[in-house]
Amino acid sequence: MIRNLEEKKGGIWNLNPASAQFNELIDDLNSIDVRTSNGIFTWNNKQVGDRGITCRLDHFLISESIMVAGGELRAVLLPTTSLDNWPISLEWENVGINPCKPFIIENFWLLQTDFHEKIWEWWEGFPPIKGTRMYQFQ
Repeated sequence: MIRNLEEKKGGIWNLNPASAQFNELIDDLNSIDVRTSNGIFTWNNKQVGDRGITCRLDHFLISESIMVAGGELRAVLLPTTSLDNWPISLEWENVGINPCKPFIIENFWLLQTDFHEKIWEWWEGFPPIKGTRMYQFQ
């Protein structure tokens, strides 16, 4: 199932109503959809020209706790010769320590006259991020 129209090329260009439910489920589970680093599409109908359709039908969903745990996460499309699906691989190298330091607010920040305005400016300047409010904030 595609999550949005960026995940499909060719064919009828519309979303299945279940796509919205799939996106809601991912949000409700506070999951992250890991994208492959070397391409988007994981399936094709083996047609060419106007009949060709490619889609991203395979997804790696991971919990936010994996991201917070640290390490290096890689998702890649693997080569294929005859299948209509490209196999994908997810690798997580946990370095054993959490390289991410917890967010700590410094009290002196609150004493700055433009602190609240800056927070709103920075918050509004970021592109939308999926996940819990704390994950988005971090």
